[in-house]
Amino acid sequence: MITSSSTSSSWSFIGWMTMFDWANGQREVYSFQGDLNTYVLMSRPNPPLQLTANAGEFPHSACAYVWVVCSYISVVLLGVIGLVLVYSAWSGFHIDGRNLFRVNRVVGGCWVGRPFLCLRGLTAILVLSTSNVDFTSTGGLSHFSFSRRPLWQTLVLAGEVSWITYVLNDILLPWTRPFSSQYSYLSSLLTWVSAIYIESASPYMAQATVSTNCSIVSFMRGLECTSGDIRIGSLQRTGVLLLIVGTSTVVSYVGVALASKLGAARHTYQVPPNVLLASTSEAFLAHPVNNFSSLDAAACVMSGILPYGNSLFDIKIWVTFQAKLIGPLTYCLLPASLDIRPLEPGEAKRRRRAFHTPTQPKSPFNIRTVGLLGLFYMVGAVGLSFIFLSISRTTLENDFVWVGFKQAEVQVFLSNWFNLNLQMASPTLNFQVNSGGYGDYATTNNSTKLNVLSSALYAIAIQDEVNTLANVVRGLRQMDSCLLPWIATAYCFADLGRVYEMAHSATRQVRCHQNQVSNGAVYLETVFGNAHWVPLNECWGAALDVGVFSSLRMTNDGATWVQSIQSNGRSESDEVQWWQCHNITRFTTQWQNYKHLGMTESFLVSNAIGLQYPLTLKKTKTSFHIPAATAFKMNWSFANDLTGVLMANGSSILAGKSLLRQSATYAFVNSTMESAMVEQETLPSPLDPALTQFERDIGPFGVVDMARVACPQLLLDYYRSLYRTLLGKVSSGDDAIQSAFWTMYTYSMYSASPARWDTKRLWGGDINCGVNYGGWATAPFQYFSSNGICGNFLTDYQGVATANSIMATMSMASLAMEFPDLHLIGNRDSVNSDTIVQALNASLVFAMMYYTPAELAQQRSNAQVVQVHIRDVVQLELVQYMSDDDDAAPMELSRVNVFDPTEPNFEYFAWLYLFDWVEGKREVVTFQGDVGQVTTISTVQNYIERPVDAQEVPVNASLYFMLLIQYITVALCGVGCLVCVYIVTNRGYIEGVNMMSFSLVAGHVWIGRPFMLLRGLTAICFLSTAKLNLVRPHDGLVSFFDSPDRSWLMTLLSSGEMAWLVNVIHDTFSVLTKQYTAGCFSKSALIVCVSAAMWSFAAPTKHSVSISRNCHVPAVDFEVECVSGVVQIGDFGRFCGLIGLAFGTCLGTYAVERHRLSKAPPKSHWLSFFLYSAAKHKFERTIQRNWEHDGVYYLDKASAALTGVLSVEYRGALYILDIKTWRVYVISPDQLAARGVNLPPHLLHAIPLVE
Repeated sequence: MITSSSTSSSWSFIGWMTMFDWANGQREVYSFQGDLNTYVLMSRPNPPLQLTANAGEFPHSACAYVWVVCSYISVVLLGVIGLVLVYSAWSGFHIDGRNLFRVNRVVGGCWVGRPFLCLRGLTAILVLSTSNVDFTSTGGLSHFSFSRRPLWQTLVLAGEVSWITYVLNDILLPWTRPFSSQYSYLSSLLTWVSAIYIESASPYMAQATVSTNCSIVSFMRGLECTSGDIRIGSLQRTGVLLLIVGTSTVVSYVGVALASKLGAARHTYQVPPNVLLASTSEAFLAHPVNNFSSLDAAACVMSGILPYGNSLFDIKIWVTFQAKLIGPLTYCLLPASLDIRPLEPGEAKRRRRAFHTPTQPKSPFNIRTVGLLGLFYMVGAVGLSFIFLSISRTTLENDFVWVGFKQAEVQVFLSNWFNLNLQMASPTLNFQVNSGGYGDYATTNNSTKLNVLSSALYAIAIQDEVNTLANVVRGLRQMDSCLLPWIATAYCFADLGRVYEMAHSATRQVRCHQNQVSNGAVYLETVFGNAHWVPLNECWGAALDVGVFSSLRMTNDGATWVQSIQSNGRSESDEVQWWQCHNITRFTTQWQNYKHLGMTESFLVSNAIGLQYPLTLKKTKTSFHIPAATAFKMNWSFANDLTGVLMANGSSILAGKSLLRQSATYAFVNSTMESAMVEQETLPSPLDPALTQFERDIGPFGVVDMARVACPQLLLDYYRSLYRTLLGKVSSGDDAIQSAFWTMYTYSMYSASPARWDTKRLWGGDINCGVNYGGWATAPFQYFSSNGICGNFLTDYQGVATANSIMATMSMASLAMEFPDLHLIGNRDSVNSDTIVQALNASLVFAMMYYTPAELAQQRSNAQVVQVHIRDVVQLELVQYMSDDDDAAPMELSRVNVFDPTEPNFEYFAWLYLFDWVEGKREVVTFQGDVGQVTTISTVQNYIERPVDAQEVPVNASLYFMLLIQYITVALCGVGCLVCVYIVTNRGYIEGVNMMSFSLVAGHVWIGRPFMLLRGLTAICFLSTAKLNLVRPHDGLVSFFDSPDRSWLMTLLSSGEMAWLVNVIHDTFSVLTKQYTAGCFSKSALIVCVSAAMWSFAAPTKHSVSISRNCHVPAVDFEVECVSGVVQIGDFGRFCGLIGLAFGTCLGTYAVERHRLSKAPPKSHWLSFFLYSAAKHKFERTIQRNWEHDGVYYLDKASAALTGVLSVEYRGALYILDIKTWRVYVISPDQLAARGVNLPPHLLHAIPLVE
């Protein structure tokens, strides 16, 4: 051991650098304590582990929804302001201009609604409570820096906070009269000024804490740590701003009230305006001094009333009515007097006749009986709503609406299923996977897989498939041009005309003309003609000029060609056509092992509304591992050529030379590529015996082509048939077959070799490496690998699962014998002979017991076809360097065909090799040199294992829809309970028939049309989504998807929920269908709900799966991105069909209703503007029939509650709160006494419809 006690400044510098590495976690220090001495040593440097940031961990969905709401508010405000300007211009600007300064308050309350306005104000508070941080980079140093918001941003955000003040003012309007307008302006001003002051004086600055808090997951899986937190926002600041809003409101009201009491202001009584005006319009709109009943065009629009001619349309109650026109688009709306004026008996009788009302109303007993039934209906309706809520909780677990997908096992299973089937399946569209043949085995310890497994060789295997001409052209133009020389190819020609040749040997140039003319990857023009030359010149410009362009510029044609590829103006499609005009049909790169290819692959889950969500199957990044590259001996890439021509050593073979064969300065006129590799120490000198033998059999190094061999379709089809048949048997059979499988279920490791190698000394199996310097062995050494690196004493092995053992046994020719000599097969691996014999015997017994002779014969027939193809067409061989004695001389490159007829006992292991190839654990490459070629298989590559990212499963929309259903259910429950209270307290004197319209009327008034629509669409989503459950039946050997039908209760409830959509449709178009609307609601709802249920029972929604790679190439021969499948758990066609059913039924019902009533129903005048549109159509006839006395119409309190009119009697007066306009009215005891002494008992408990 060498130590140093040097105290020199130079050594101290090195020492302090290592201390810095230690402090940064890039080195470790250990104390080695022995009996004689103790040494404290520092480790070698370990570079930081580079992890890609997971964008899925960054929450943004809530912000997106909030942004949509804020944008919606802005659009509505701008739209209404636009309407105000249009109507104002139409009226010749005969408007009260003061109202234009109150747009936000009035329009916000009438057009937008308090919840959205509150959300917008809270958004501003959250922004002000969040630190304004910039990410900056100065001199290569990146850091966060705090920056104050510009003043204009602070002013705007503080103004947005005032929306909460507006909402609070609006809520308090019924109780803050007559000071509402005065204190409201003052409170919003105080809020704005206070928010500006706080943000300007003390803006919140982000804080960070660094502390490590770890817990042990397990001794195998390590630790989970939380290493700190960043407080980018302040909950305390949010609370302060909310407190300011509340305090400003209270202080302003108290101040205004005290000032008024002290005489600072005098308030005169004003007659309440028309009941159509909302509380914000009543409080803030200015009126002419001499006419409080007039409303100009601007005020109408701001209040949610759209004028046209003598008519007005009120968006709040969705009605059209006539009004007196007293000026240019100025209307007279009578004030809300609430006077009860009974008519004379003759006039009352005439009105009843006009309304076609029966003269014999119901008896009090009948009214109370129906009222009691209405009570029961209300209880049932609320109960069903809660049952639907309970069932929805399990359905709305994710945005797929896939019940059970929240479990991690489902995502793991589905990802592994796709990864396996993408290895072995052809593109297959729209099939179902709810059978055992599409399952997966449990692990040998009887558990489901916890991680996603994917082939490390997958990106290599699909290169020839994804490198279509269009993909390649696009990829070449998108990628970093500095990487172009690292594309794995050996150029044959510079130009597409094949004038300028570039192969590094004459023999290879002949091969180029014979085999590579149609391959675009061997032309310099195809690659560099699509480069970005500014960055390329910075990286490789000098080398390209020396190695290629300088020689070409010596002729006019060459100079013109150089200019053409450096100024290519063709579009992507034109470029593809240009290649095809020169007979380019493919772009096939070579196999290499100096870089790992990047691969991103996902599949999509499509829900019922057609939205598709990606879930990741594979995600690896491109990386170079040049020091480990063993295939450089065969072909060392164009990048090394360019590096060589710029070498400063003038005696070098490549330095300053041209790479064009026709050039006078061609590098290999008197030398070879192999000599250049020896010079650069890529090849040893002299060559060891193994490499020498390779050169004799295959050809000189440096000019060996390495071609990927795709897995034959015959083999893929055969494997798929074997695999799915076996899975189907063990999953669908009884417990006996699974028990039989469990007894033999294991995972074994074999290292078998052909009989030809039994008496030989094996010196190496990696064709890219030389002799194993540790000595010889009897077991085969590892074959070549895409990982590179030549190892010592690394033997090749086969990891064999029981299923593969059974399938290999069934494929063997010796299966035709009832009991073949299994020991001869087991002896191919002397170490594991007994294990192999046991596995073969168990597999043979299992096949004989659970497969019919016809099935075995068919499989064997298929196996023979595959075997002939692999042996005679692919000519797949196993290779080893070997000798007869211990001296490694003479060396032989032994090549044994996997299905060599002289090796019958090796067939079992040959099939295992092929199955590894199908599963992506091995790859096959053809090495073609100037002398010969060999097609051989690689060593095994273990699967890449990674956990699933649960954050990829979207849950935001489902969460919000779940909250929506909860809100609707709770709101309906509240309204229902309130209605029930009215029924009980009024002793059943209510119109029980009106309770049948509970969802229709209460939904529109208390919930709103948008939320009703969303609830109806949610139910349609349920009906349009299939069930797909992951199950492990019997002994749990196989997991697979089962697709049971939805429960009858869920189907009936979801079908019933479609009534929400029907109600929305009819109510929305009631302005057109008018008096026919009342007869359509119930009929349409019944037809739609029954039809949807029958459709769902007769033809339940089915899932479908498609497997088809759709890839693009961001960087040619570096990175691939694919979307390779779709799981359609929801049927968008069914979703649209159910919506079409609802619309079609509504239209058909309306047509039938018009046809049925040859004489149109009488157009009734509005009994009251307290009634919402739906309530008018459903309640009006019963009101006219049973709730009229002396020409005054009444509404029972339960029905009134449904339409948003709440009432309570106190000290002889009747107090009424209309939630639609948020206004309070009072009918005095004197007015109530005007009803008369002969008032029927049911009207005594009702609200008189006078306004």
